[in-house]
Amino acid sequence: MLTGAWPEADDPVRRAAIGHAAAFATWRSPCREQGLTDREAVELMVATAGAIGVEC
Repeated sequence: MLTGAWPEADDPVRRAAIGHAAAFATWRSPCREQGLTDREAVELMVATAGAIGVEC
């Protein structure tokens, strides 16, 4: 399961972010519309999911 990479995987907000990141439509914006490579888009989504719950 994708959420296993994060210790706080039971967090519903993190689960929603990971589910969103895994959706095909999510990749259209960063890859097709913003010009990121697949690798860059993956790094973006991992960083986004990892930042949930981190206070700035």
